[in-house]
Formats: sequence, structure tokens, C-alpha cells
Amino acid sequence: MKRINPDTNELFKKRDSRPSTEKQDGKLFDKYRASEIKKDGYCVEVWVNPSKFDSSKGVKRLNPDTGKPFERHYIREDGMRFMSYQKTVNSDGYFAEQWYTPEAYENYVKAKDNYGASPPDEKTKKRLNPKTGKEFEFGDQNEKGQYFLRYHGHRRYKEKNFYHEEWIDDLLDYKCREAFYNCSARAKRRNLKFNLTQEYLKEIFPKDDKCPILGIDISRKSGANADDSPSLDRMIPSKGYVKGNVIWISNRANRIKSDSTVEELIKIGNFYEELFKKKGTPA
Repeated sequence: MKRINPDTNELFKKRDSRPSTEKQDGKLFDKYRASEIKKDGYCVEVWVNPSKFDSSKGVKRLNPDTGKPFERHYIREDGMRFMSYQKTVNSDGYFAEQWYTPEAYENYVKAKDNYGASPPDEKTKKRLNPKTGKEFEFGDQNEKGQYFLRYHGHRRYKEKNFYHEEWIDDLLDYKCREAFYNCSARAKRRNLKFNLTQEYLKEIFPKDDKCPILGIDISRKSGANADDSPSLDRMIPSKGYVKGNVIWISNRANRIKSDSTVEELIKIGNFYEELFKKKGTPA
């Protein structure tokens, strides 16, 4: 049984502080360990130092054989196989690493095979979009009306030896979910207020799919860095990610605005307008 956070009456969430009724040691909640039960019947809880969540300070340890980050499935001399870098940062400043013993890796392969996927090999390929003859891109639709999200480089379909693919049913749901989690994490890192919900983000999305600032179309199919990709902006940055202070605009408009104030943007616009007038150059 998982213990409830007495301060919220909900299950503990990652990065929650110790309950106010307990001795404060500065540690944050990481996870429940459901396989380990204490005498009182509750799951063991893992509490860690805040630095464990600060991935911005971590670096990837390099493979001494190549001088580059370890690649998935790299095998050491002792037979251990590299699987991934973790998000937590060790006391030495390096990201934690996940390595499998030969036995653990064999179990991993069997588990993947059980649900139809297994690790790729040198013959694994990306399935091509039959409509274009090229690799699928974010937002491409299939015959079921689903949208392509990504290829999974660490899994392949068992029978056809293609990389596993992830497809989604609703692009707006996906964009709102991504914005919700990204903004939530950003708010915690910067100690900003946050009370958004995925439902609220969907409600305020422009009904005409247009950027309210530049008037250009906002494409739900565009990647995160595209000019026409939807981007969530804090109207007053210092107020945080709260209802009434966020608005969907185009990624280009958000890059232009950055963290500028209205007064700064007006000054920039006025300056260049006057400069172009003097030079006789159309703005």
C-alpha cells in the first residue's frame, strides 16, 4: 500500500517535499518501491537530494574507447552492456548509467519478444511512408487516421525487422500534454507558480489555428522548433504558468518576444521604424 501525502491527501508526487508534520531534511520524493513493504504495510519510499533532479548540471561520462558518449548496447570487457544514461546526477557530476549483466540483458530481450518487439540490429531499418517513399515525419497520417510521433531506436518489430513506431490519435491532445509537462518542470526549476491543466490548455487553443500576434497559421503537425509550431507564452513572465497568464502563439512570435516586456518591444519597434524611415528603407 502506498502512503498518502497528508499535506495534499493524494499520493506523493515526484519532487514533493517532506510532509509538514515530519522532520524536514531538504530531501524530495522520488518514487515508491512497490516491491518492498515495511512492517506498517506501506511501500518503501525513496527520498533524494534536490540535486538528483537537476539534470542541467550533469554531464555524460565518455566511452574511453571512443572518446564519445556510450552508445546503447555497447559491451564492456566484463560483459556488461550499456543501456542508457539516467536523469539523476551522481555526486561526481556525471549522469547515472544503466548497465545490464548478460543474464539481465537476456531477460530484457525475452521480455521485449513477449510483446512483439526486440532490440534492433545492424539490419534494422526505418519503415518508409508509402505515400512519399521517405521516412515518416512528425504529423504524417496513416490509413487509420493516426498521426506519426517517432521511431523508437531501441526497439524493432519482431517479424519485419523495422524500428518500432509510435502513433497518436490526437495532435492537439499531444501538444497540450507536452506543454503541460514541460511548463510544469520549468516552473519547478525556476520556482514559478503553476496551476495549469491539460484541459485548460486545450480550451484556450486558438479556434482558428492562427497566431493571434502574427496572424500566421499554427500547425499542429509542425515540430517544436518550426516557426508555425504552437508555443505557450507567459504574458507576464514573473507571474509564472497560471491560468489567465498564458496564451498560445506561434513559435516564431514567442522567439521574437522572448522574455521582453511590452515597453521593450515597443521601443524596439519604434527604433527600427524610425531608422528605416531615415534610410528610406521599407520596414
